[in-house]
Amino acid sequence: MSAQLQFRDVTLGYDRHPAVHHLSGEVAQGALLAVVGPNGAGKSTLFRGLVGILKPLAGAISLRLPRSASPASRTAASARCRAARCSACCSPGCCCRTPG
Repeated sequence: MSAQLQFRDVTLGYDRHPAVHHLSGEVAQGALLAVVGPNGAGKSTLFRGLVGILKPLAGAISLRLPRSASPASRTAASARCRAARCSACCSPGCCCRTPG
């Protein structure tokens, strides 16, 4: 599996005051990850960096997002879903999740 998320010597913080120091590592596709720590440890700061609200003071965060499904595959998934009269989501492109 390839890494979907990579941290390379990342430092995140506010007004040049670091909250997360020199974080390095990677998260593989399909991995489950828990971020735990006491109040003020930098958990929210880390997530703000991940989504791009906060730019790293140093280092880099690489997030490789999967390509979205093509319109044709979404239509096919929706048709399969309707045919089965599903009431729960069976796939990301399912009619239960997409209006129409």
